[in-house]
Amino acid sequence: MSLWVLLSAGTLVVFARRERRRRALESDRDAIRGGADPGALAPARLAALASDPATPAEEAAPLARRVLDGPLRARIRRDAGSARPWWRRIAALRILSRAGDAEAPRRLREALFSGHRPLAGAAAAVLGQDGSRRSAEVLVEGLVSDVHSSSRLATAIERNGSPVADLLRPRLRDSDARLRYWAAYLAARWPSEAGLDAELAALAGDPDPLVRKAAIQSLGALGGPLVRDAAARLRDDPIDFVRSHAASALDAQAGR
Repeated sequence: MSLWVLLSAGTLVVFARRERRRRALESDRDAIRGGADPGALAPARLAALASDPATPAEEAAPLARRVLDGPLRARIRRDAGSARPWWRRIAALRILSRAGDAEAPRRLREALFSGHRPLAGAAAAVLGQDGSRRSAEVLVEGLVSDVHSSSRLATAIERNGSPVADLLRPRLRDSDARLRYWAAYLAARWPSEAGLDAELAALAGDPDPLVRKAAIQSLGALGGPLVRDAAARLRDDPIDFVRSHAASALDAQAGR
């Protein structure tokens, strides 16, 4: 039998197992939605359901709390710190996070800073879904420390939704253009910050074109009297994407 046939057969087996697991989880979700007692599920099945990304957060939270009150409590806590393979660890971390466990942000920080890219990416996603201020602080720390993809971390910060202007606003004046860019990009989410428009208008003159683009983009989203002058200065910028964002900011201001 050829190697290609063996590999294909192995792939089909893996796919079949995943499909059976998906269907079993969906069946358990439907049963609970229909009024079945989650306590009737075997502890391992309940943990699988609580950690499944397809289980909505509002449904997963009570299930995760039940898991941590049950016989798997010690194993889940152990797995959250050191389980192999990595997806077993992230499943445990997702349960801790969904249960609102106080240890979740610290354990997720360890995963984010682990240097293992898939684990760090999954941890960032869980931190983004968590919605707590402590999880947002971990994400900002990861962004500043450049431990993972900046765009992934910024997306998670946005999704988390906790106010972090106090942590990121000082980065508008950072010596690192990467941090100035992401702070400026995220600044549109801080509409109540006094004086922020002036800081963004000043960044419209930044030597880095990406920072100029993010500054005028966020300034345009915030609106105010400083948009027109800052955007007008950038209409003659040597970089085309800066000019296009300046034009968009002017259009948005004119429409207000």
